[in-house]
Amino acid sequence: RLLACSGSLLQFIDPATGDTLFDEALRIVEVLDDDRLRGFVQGEICFGFFGSMRSERGHDAGQIALPLLRSTGDTWGTTAALCFDHANLVHLGRFAEATELGKDTVRLCERIGNQLAVFGHERIRRAREFFQTGDLEALDALGRWDLDYATRMGWTPWTGHSYGWLGLARFLGGDWDSAAPLFERGASLAQAPSYGGFTWGARLHFLAVAGRRDEALAYLESMRGELPRPGQPNPLGAWAFLSGTVDALAVLLERDSAAAFYPLVLEARATGAVTASYLDGRLLERVAGSAAACGGQWDHAQRHFQTALAQADSLPHQVERLETRRSYAAMLTQRAAHGDADRARILLGEALAGYRHLRMPRHADLAAAALTSV
Repeated sequence: RLLACSGSLLQFIDPATGDTLFDEALRIVEVLDDDRLRGFVQGEICFGFFGSMRSERGHDAGQIALPLLRSTGDTWGTTAALCFDHANLVHLGRFAEATELGKDTVRLCERIGNQLAVFGHERIRRAREFFQTGDLEALDALGRWDLDYATRMGWTPWTGHSYGWLGLARFLGGDWDSAAPLFERGASLAQAPSYGGFTWGARLHFLAVAGRRDEALAYLESMRGELPRPGQPNPLGAWAFLSGTVDALAVLLERDSAAAFYPLVLEARATGAVTASYLDGRLLERVAGSAAACGGQWDHAQRHFQTALAQADSLPHQVERLETRRSYAAMLTQRAAHGDADRARILLGEALAGYRHLRMPRHADLAAAALTSV
């Protein structure tokens, strides 16, 4: 149990060491052949692999853990596994399954007093519902609920995400002056990579879109050491920071720098994750498309964007439906092959209508400006 708990926490900081502890815990479980213990350890693995964005393996562990935890009467462990299996499914882009799994989870968590599971489940559920609806009022309500809950429980680092959601609601809603201090507050509160990467990436992208170029580049330079390292498992927060970084560099037309991250984005995508961040839910396929386009790898970029369009439309992920269309149109405009301009105009027209429908006026202005220049 101690090995499994330590292994799950280390996944958020040092996944390779966490893996070693998981392996040792599993070896002991097989020797003891105890279903209650096996369910506990697999539940911790479900949680831990969420922390290192290996959500397919985390979900597999959850599928083993849940029937064992239920059959041995471990209701506390069941609620924890339900919470993080739900989170893994969201990162895998399996929204319908996540919705079904989440039914009655909060009621069960509240009945036995598992407040951390209530908090973890509700914030992911509300974020997923925002992705599916694009409702900015609901996003703002998520930020306010999250801030209140985390503050009451004394979980200060988590409030960085609360401010991140509040900043995102204002950024997408066009109130960029109000968004700036919220993003800054969120990034400063969430210091460790396990907490911070989500808010760091969101803030960096905001600075880029808002035209604060020097500030964005200086911020990236100061935080560069927190990006994921190639060829090894990394904390989820580091992957989230990477996705925001590539988006920011693409906006700033720092194409060589964005393109240099393309192999690392492919590593993130190879984990099976569809999104690296439950804060803003950027699709890794779209981020990969932008990185490939910045490097002039047009065929790769087109495949990524087409996959991202299919994902965003089918999930659905309303904001990413529009961001993918705008990013894809930018790639087509830059490539300028036969028929690219016509296709770009169609995509930008769809993005413009969508931004207006979701009441994202400044993003609509960006799409309109791009449309006039095609």
